[in-house]
Amino acid sequence: MAPTLTQPMGPNYFELAYLLPRSTRIDDVLEYLLIDVLFPFPISIARFVLDDYTIFNALRRNAGVVRWGERSVRSLVTQGVTPGTYDLQCVQYGIPMPSPPWPFPPGPQTPLQTVAVSFVNTYVIT
Repeated sequence: MAPTLTQPMGPNYFELAYLLPRSTRIDDVLEYLLIDVLFPFPISIARFVLDDYTIFNALRRNAGVVRWGERSVRSLVTQGVTPGTYDLQCVQYGIPMPSPPWPFPPGPQTPLQTVAVSFVNTYVIT
């Protein structure tokens, strides 16, 4: 399931939904991006760190779909979203898997991107 942006509570609030993959771990980060169709420049609109309760709640109640609701539409304007047509992208990433001890010092620990799904639904923001 691609990430979705819906407005179930009216035009002033929106909800983000995303189906968690099997590779999800605690402390993974979900970052939602809006990408303008005409000028492909991503704007980060939300960022969440998954904890054990959030993952449990998504699996138990929503069949693996994590939802964040009641976010104000006004927050999009303060984050630099202007009226236009956008694709919604959700990028999930986390820390690298630990490796066994090694006689040499470890290199830089950069986050590994595990999932990026996008470009299924197009949204018109007015």
